[in-house]
Amino acid sequence: MRCGAGSFWHAPSPAGATRWSRTSMAERTGLSKSTRGRRSRVRIEPHCFGHERRGSRFMRYINYSRAARGGRAGGHRCRASDILGVTAITTTQATEFDVVGGTLRVRGGENPVADRWMIRGTEFVNCLCDWGCPCQFGAKSTYGHCEELMCGHIEEGYFNDTNLDGLDWTVLMSWPGEGAEGNGTQQAVIDDRADSTQREALRKIVHGESTAPGATHFFVYNSMMSTVLDTLYAPIELSIDVDQRLASLTIEGLVESRGTPIISPYTGKPARIRINMPEGIRYTYAEMGNGNTTARAGIALDFKDSYGQFNILHMNQDGVIR
Repeated sequence: MRCGAGSFWHAPSPAGATRWSRTSMAERTGLSKSTRGRRSRVRIEPHCFGHERRGSRFMRYINYSRAARGGRAGGHRCRASDILGVTAITTTQATEFDVVGGTLRVRGGENPVADRWMIRGTEFVNCLCDWGCPCQFGAKSTYGHCEELMCGHIEEGYFNDTNLDGLDWTVLMSWPGEGAEGNGTQQAVIDDRADSTQREALRKIVHGESTAPGATHFFVYNSMMSTVLDTLYAPIELSIDVDQRLASLTIEGLVESRGTPIISPYTGKPARIRINMPEGIRYTYAEMGNGNTTARAGIALDFKDSYGQFNILHMNQDGVIR
């Protein structure tokens, strides 16, 4: 079951829920005593977490009973995560987590994802924002609403026993306001060269399925959608050169997109600018560029000389591989 990004799910904590002090938590887990917050053990049934905005930061919460921590009964919001730009989590099965110092962790290191997958390749992103994209830094979007195209080529990949080498994918997204406020619409287009098994594997990956909660940008984007349109299968002509900041995407009758370097107004030469996210859920380094996109699929997009991003995409069901 999925609920809107702005809603909260209320349920009592399990009878065995515990709360540890910072000192006790440090002794039991090896974490520093300075770790903020307390540790609660919780079991999550299939649902989604809501979000609450505080300044430019978006906090993920889980809800549990105060009775479980010695207070009065009733719903209580406990911060489960404090990760910039992440607003909702969807679980596909009942899963036990530890909430430790603002980080949601699967209890005992267990992984709730049964499927095992990996993709390594390149990704190009073009969105409505100005160059640099304020969203990369947790700020509001340039125009107060978000629209985005992302596409990628898989050089090497698999989903369980299914080979994904050489396949391409594209995702179109649009929100009426800031992406983190939810209510978005999403549509994927998958390489029609993929057979039925490959198509289902790619569909799951780009929609954030078969993925640990919050581990990839695919998961996070999908969690902010109220409408997911039917996946399309079509011939995709795609080339991405990350170092040269060049990309070309053609899906006949549906999407045209181009990525180019930013040209310095001072020298007239291509300017090389990078964003480094050592703990990001999408990339470690991304090259900045310029993008132009026209899309006429289930979602219509029109970008002219806007934010372009070129990056290596290397991840699995647990997140970015570094």
